[in-house]
Amino acid sequence: MFNPVIIGALVIQAIVRNISSIAGAIFGYIITTGILIWGLSVYAEGNIITFFSIPLSKQIFLYAVFAWYWLDTNELRGAIKENNKIVDERLPNEIECPQCGEKLELEEAERIERKFTCVECNSLIDLSLEKNEKSQSDKLDSEIDLHPTANGIMQ
Repeated sequence: MFNPVIIGALVIQAIVRNISSIAGAIFGYIITTGILIWGLSVYAEGNIITFFSIPLSKQIFLYAVFAWYWLDTNELRGAIKENNKIVDERLPNEIECPQCGEKLELEEAERIERKFTCVECNSLIDLSLEKNEKSQSDKLDSEIDLHPTANGIMQ
């Protein structure tokens, strides 16, 4: 029989992970810690934990929990890396229109999507294609290239 509390916690973690991968990974640590505390209390009472009807020694249980912590750590590292990648691809708060030179202050959605309309010349600027063309090595500490390209600017 499966522990309904653990199953419920895993379902909640999946929901949280869909909202925020970092929060989902942190919730994974909380679940693993809860399983560790529960398991230690089971063994302290003189009982044993079974996994698919296979009895687990306390040592095997601890190995499994620490292996799960390792998986939680990898999930958190991946979530942080992905979050940093998204942040790195945003445009700055202020940008100069490549068409008319007007200094523009961008909204958060425009920074993320890399698309905005100049309030001065009414040009629709789409820099999302530039993001895909740049290599990862070019992105390290480089400034965003705002020069117009044939595919990057629409009027």
